[in-house]
Amino acid sequence: MKNLQSPITKILRPIIRVLIARGILFPELSDWLKELYLTVAENNFRLDGKRVTDSRLHLLTGLQRKDIKAIRGRMNLDEAPMNAGPVSRVVGRWLAEHSDPNGIPLPLNRLGQAPSFQAIVQSISLDMHLRTVQDELARLGLADVKGDQIHLTSDA
Repeated sequence: MKNLQSPITKILRPIIRVLIARGILFPELSDWLKELYLTVAENNFRLDGKRVTDSRLHLLTGLQRKDIKAIRGRMNLDEAPMNAGPVSRVVGRWLAEHSDPNGIPLPLNRLGQAPSFQAIVQSISLDMHLRTVQDELARLGLADVKGDQIHLTSDA
């Protein structure tokens, strides 16, 4: 097992760099990996053509049976739902609640009570620092700060 850690780390490092740059959070990656583990186990580790049971999948992957059942249920749908990360939720709430009648997002004051960028961020999580979310939106090209206001870009 230890012999695999170093080469796998070398393979994953650039992938993780891309995921972080694209705003993909660890919980979303974890969900993808669980599904991938399950798919590979089902397709590549069958015993004499027998149906692969949840117990066998649990043994092969280490996934909990409740996770296996949930993943199998999602895999039967055309498209598995994606959990939106905090940045996506901030942008989604801004677009849904603070746009003009044509759907164009309104600029918001950075600080203060609603309607403000601070109020949106705090409504999603009190654990997120306002400046961190603002910097990430700017890094992704989704928002610009102009004075005391923040504006969503057309890319958002």
